[in-house]
Amino acid sequence: MEKKKRILHILNSNSFSGAENVVITIIENMKDTYNCAYFSPTGPISKVLAEEDIPYIAVEKLSVHTLRKAIADFQPNLIHAHDFRAGMLSCLTGTHIPIINHLHNNSPWLKSFSPWTIAYAFCCRKFDRILTVSASVMDEFIFGKYFRNKTKIVGNPVDLKKIHSLADKSTLKNKSDIIFLGRLTPSKNPYFFLKVINCIVKKIPDVQIAVVGDGELRNRFESQIKEYHLEHNIKMYGFQSNPYGLVQNSRVMCMPSLWEGFGLAAVEALCLGIPVVCSGAGGLSDFVDEQCGMICGQDLNRYVGEIIKLLSNESYLSQKSNMSKIRAKHIANIRPYIESILEQYKYCLK
Repeated sequence: MEKKKRILHILNSNSFSGAENVVITIIENMKDTYNCAYFSPTGPISKVLAEEDIPYIAVEKLSVHTLRKAIADFQPNLIHAHDFRAGMLSCLTGTHIPIINHLHNNSPWLKSFSPWTIAYAFCCRKFDRILTVSASVMDEFIFGKYFRNKTKIVGNPVDLKKIHSLADKSTLKNKSDIIFLGRLTPSKNPYFFLKVINCIVKKIPDVQIAVVGDGELRNRFESQIKEYHLEHNIKMYGFQSNPYGLVQNSRVMCMPSLWEGFGLAAVEALCLGIPVVCSGAGGLSDFVDEQCGMICGQDLNRYVGEIIKLLSNESYLSQKSNMSKIRAKHIANIRPYIESILEQYKYCLK
């Protein structure tokens, strides 16, 4: 019997969020076909990987040196590097193993001519495939047009059954009116979110908000909560490996991201019947509209007006909740998604 080939998934992050969720989904659905290992800096992700029984190669820091050692020890047939840093470092190891660079988000630096975009373009020449979650990723890359022949838009996996199952299994099911789910990083625009909440509280003083996620902006974020006197309205849940119980028991998701790749958290909310009020960044505009939420850009008044209307009008909220579930059924794609990734693996391993 032919020995299963080995795939090394490389990530620069040590927590659990959208991209990490995608990687775990890919590995779980390929256990019968490939031997996969997850390589990243050590951190909260280790608990999630242990629960899913996924082989984990942990290091203090992702670097060319630690990556070369992991390649030598694991001896992969294919490297699946997730996002920009992991892709570039994989390239800098000098390995002749095929490399897929999988981009899960957009970054503002992609749009400008700079040493970073030149360096990334150099690495793109060496990648066997570039996978993106939406057309906007490479459209916004200043050199993206030169690599269209090796770029494949794969979206993100949406598994309705799994999301509902995780929501049912969750032990954390506190109710809230509004939920913010994502890393507390600049891309998720958490300070703007607090401005939205501060305005809403003036109209609905007892509104309850769940903030799920962690990140480098957490301390400043919590300080601003105190400055706005929102301590009685906002509950911080930090990192949660299974946030779906909290999502399911919320009424509205607010997602004012400055940039996104796909916006998986929004899709997961729609799956659970939660309308999404968002910026429309990245792939969000592909599936959020006025039927299942609202795209507000960075217009503070639009966010405030739409969320207050949803929270104050049960009929309006129910209508958008029902449409959210219908929209999610059209987005669900777990089988085709895995087949598209398998197709890319076969292409690179031929």
